[in-house]
Amino acid sequence: MNEIKAALCDDEKTILSYVGNEIEKQFENEHIPLNLCRYSSSECLAKKIRNGEKYDIYFMDIDMPGINGLALASEIRESDSSAVIMFISAKEEYVFDTFRVNSYRFIRKMNFKNDLSEAISSFLKNHHSSSQSRVITLRAQNEIIRFNADDVIYIEAQDKYLNIVLKEKTLLIRYKMSDIESLLAEYKFLRIHKSYLVNCRFIYVIKGKDVQLENGTHLPISRYRINAVTEQFMLYMTEHSGALSQN
Repeated sequence: MNEIKAALCDDEKTILSYVGNEIEKQFENEHIPLNLCRYSSSECLAKKIRNGEKYDIYFMDIDMPGINGLALASEIRESDSSAVIMFISAKEEYVFDTFRVNSYRFIRKMNFKNDLSEAISSFLKNHHSSSQSRVITLRAQNEIIRFNADDVIYIEAQDKYLNIVLKEKTLLIRYKMSDIESLLAEYKFLRIHKSYLVNCRFIYVIKGKDVQLENGTHLPISRYRINAVTEQFMLYMTEHSGALSQN
């Protein structure tokens, strides 16, 4: 499994250190690489998020000065609907409030080690099965190329080649746009233009003939595709919101 990027936020530094060490131990026990960033200020983490920083999983206290955990989670949800958020709190009366931000788990400080172990085991099991089922394998000339569909931001056709823009890198391969469009059909990609195929997960806004992605990239929509693209994206948003509310 690839390295998991996580953020931990708690304003009490003693708890931040203890909880962080326990989280790292859990991942070590599972032999999963973890990059854990620790924040003693919710404002600091919020600033990182506003600047485009993303994590696979967030661990956070609820009762924090400034921006509380629920408000911070709402802000995370605005930019990353698929983020996994786990609250760690002694105030169990907040558990129902966390449903509003589609939290993955509520870890009770009174039962911290057991709750943390169950939460991380569940996350790793779901993350592993989801990642494996979304790996695309294709043959391009004399190469066999594998990548995760969720890592693809968009694909651009360039003559007889495709430029596949991933979160961490780009791939240039000789392949037909129509073929890769069929291959990615079940993973919620939109053909917005004859030269562009976009992952719905990374669309920030559609306005007129322009698609803006979460990383700030702007891509054109063909005039005759505008209505279809808008309708398909609205359907994706509806379906995705429904899936989140069921978690």
